[in-house]
Amino acid sequence: MSGNSTSENEFVKRLTKIVEANLQNEQFGVNELAQKAGLSRSQIHRRLKSISNKSVSQFIREVRLEKAKEFLEEGTLSVSEIAWKVGFGSPSYFIKSFHDLFGYPPGEFVKYVTDNSEAKEDKVSENEYFEEKNEKKSFFATLSLYQKVLFVLLISVAAILVVSLAINNKTNNKELSIAVLPVDNLTGNDENEFIAYGMQDELIGELSKLKELRVISKTSSREFGDNLMLMKEIAKKLNADLLVEVSLMSAGDSVKILLKLVEVFPKERSVLSTEYKTDIQNIFQIYTAAARDIASQLHLNLADDVKARLRKSRKINPESLKAYYRGMYYLGKDDRESFDIAIKYLSKAIDNDPADPFAYAAVALGYAIKGHHSNTPADDFSKAEFFADMALKLDSTIDEAYTARAMLNLYQKWEWEEAKNAFTEALKINPNNEVAHAHFAWYYVVHRDFEKAIYHAEKAVELNPLYIAYNAWLACIYYNNKEYEKAEYRALEVLSERENSVYGNIIMGWINLLQKNYPEAIKFTEKLPKWDYYNLYRAYVYYKAGETEKALSFKTAMDEKAKNKYVWEWHRGLMAAIFGNREEAFTFFNLAIDKKQYQVMYLTWYPFTESIKNDPRFNELLIRMNLPPYTENQSIAEN
Repeated sequence: MSGNSTSENEFVKRLTKIVEANLQNEQFGVNELAQKAGLSRSQIHRRLKSISNKSVSQFIREVRLEKAKEFLEEGTLSVSEIAWKVGFGSPSYFIKSFHDLFGYPPGEFVKYVTDNSEAKEDKVSENEYFEEKNEKKSFFATLSLYQKVLFVLLISVAAILVVSLAINNKTNNKELSIAVLPVDNLTGNDENEFIAYGMQDELIGELSKLKELRVISKTSSREFGDNLMLMKEIAKKLNADLLVEVSLMSAGDSVKILLKLVEVFPKERSVLSTEYKTDIQNIFQIYTAAARDIASQLHLNLADDVKARLRKSRKINPESLKAYYRGMYYLGKDDRESFDIAIKYLSKAIDNDPADPFAYAAVALGYAIKGHHSNTPADDFSKAEFFADMALKLDSTIDEAYTARAMLNLYQKWEWEEAKNAFTEALKINPNNEVAHAHFAWYYVVHRDFEKAIYHAEKAVELNPLYIAYNAWLACIYYNNKEYEKAEYRALEVLSERENSVYGNIIMGWINLLQKNYPEAIKFTEKLPKWDYYNLYRAYVYYKAGETEKALSFKTAMDEKAKNKYVWEWHRGLMAAIFGNREEAFTFFNLAIDKKQYQVMYLTWYPFTESIKNDPRFNELLIRMNLPPYTENQSIAEN
């Protein structure tokens, strides 16, 4: 055993002993374990995660349950008594947790152990029987050569049928997930990198039309462009059952690609290997043919509308295509400078072929995403609306255009029903549209329907598992729904990948506030950028930690700045709400609503507003935005 493994085992044993010494303390949790182990919460999480791939809360719960199993073996205590002895205040929660871990409820423990013992005895008996018969010839040995060949053929056919049925079964249960890896440019021409980039995008788009597949986003799969990881390792990272490998062989007047579909689990095997070739004007025939072949190979039951979309192909202007792919390449970089370059190329694509809707849709979605983060959202969303309308006039089946329109109605116009309808239409066309899922989640947050918000936020993460923003947003939504353990776990996962993640640090700050661990709450919050908006978080954390003077310094700084420079009204409203200055808060919030500063629609999401939520004027603000009224213990069903 290596020294490193020994050290890890000792670490786990030490933590186990600490938990076992505090079994009956129901309140003994992550904070207490970290303190007794002499580590911070984040340190203990990262170390335990690297050793066992478990969260600290999960580790504590499993130690309790293993101890419960020992008590059950002794047979002297009732289930309720054991639940209390191992720190579960609720017997029903103990029973559920026990069943989740071991696969059977504690009440059936004796029966389960007995059944297993009998099974073992049966196995011993079988072994003894075969030992007695070992001198006799096997069934196979008694067959003639012809019978042996026939027998082997039958076994082979049966094996093929089993694999086929397994794929069909997974497909019917909508469990199959697929990732298209970055396209290898083997043409020897660096200029064709843009075409290779666009090809991956297009193949993902075509496969996304297959509703029985979960198609991993390009953002996550592009992490493995020059990666030397094994296929199984890549598939595990992406949570994918199937991987598509593509090589671009030529890309002049004619285009030729080699495509390979690989099933990774349980054993890596090639499911499809084929070549596609066409002239560049008909390049989209390659994408539709590949999607049809993959669907056929996986025995997918395609709906009529999907079949129609897969049959539809179009000719393309080669110069427009090249400009379009360059534009999509820069749009995917997700920064301000690259965005401007992307718009230049996409505009060139439109100039070369004004009748092609896809460049319009790409520009529309680009401006909608920019508007969501912009200081001038009205201008960006206005452009998004224009280009989305142009795209949909040319082709009413482009999901990106509906997504742009949905975001416009959600964040700029506050036309809730139109936003919901547009998101729904986008996801009807393309259930794998992770941008639509991610923002639809926030539609449901402002409408306080957390079941649907979490559904869409989790979908976005499934489709784009390596994208930090979606994981951080999911943590925020878990927190807002008071699922604090899930929020903490997700936030720590985010921070383990990116220590400066804004929402990862925000959620960990809030989690530590709930646990009254003020130094840790302040430490996480101080990692945020030094902007007006994030000073709200600092003010709130210091105020809740009892450092009122420090907290007020942020309000004073904001008030002073407002004398000479413009400060958003919703910022000033939130700052006033933190300190319970109701008149000031409601004055600024009403001004923010007048100006449609979209972030004000998250009033119920911010803990900063807790001091004013019981004021009748709080619900008046929500009514002004046509949002459902707030009640402290509002259930999902009431929405």
